[in-house]
Amino acid sequence: MPSRPSQPGSDPATERTFAEIARPYQVRTKGRRTFETIHSRDNGPNDGDTLLHKAAGSGAIDDVRDLLRLKAEINALGDMGDMPLHAAARGGHAHVVEILLKAGANGTMLNAFGETPIETAERNGHEDLAHEMRRLIKRGGQRL
Repeated sequence: MPSRPSQPGSDPATERTFAEIARPYQVRTKGRRTFETIHSRDNGPNDGDTLLHKAAGSGAIDDVRDLLRLKAEINALGDMGDMPLHAAARGGHAHVVEILLKAGANGTMLNAFGETPIETAERNGHEDLAHEMRRLIKRGGQRL
């Protein structure tokens, strides 16, 4: 199971390796682990997602912080052209959205459906998050 979603302001996990972060997300496909490196892509039903997509989509704040520390590609395009920010917005994970935007995620990039992460949040019933994302992007990454 991924790291539990942390509360804002909690201490991020300290100096975990990529293998330690990836372990709970691992799936074996054709005798290979799904996520072997920071740039590996999922080979399962969500073809193309990175580990950062998975962590962001599950709201695993500590995993997201550690993956960014390890230089995960913040704007990587995954399944259906989604970035990790789309995944966090879809799940309504406000604190992960904030971390990604402050770290430089592109808040205006469109996925394969022509949606920005803000529109993805709205479509999934997270109107308050979408509103805060607009404010955060407009202000250049300040707190939600």
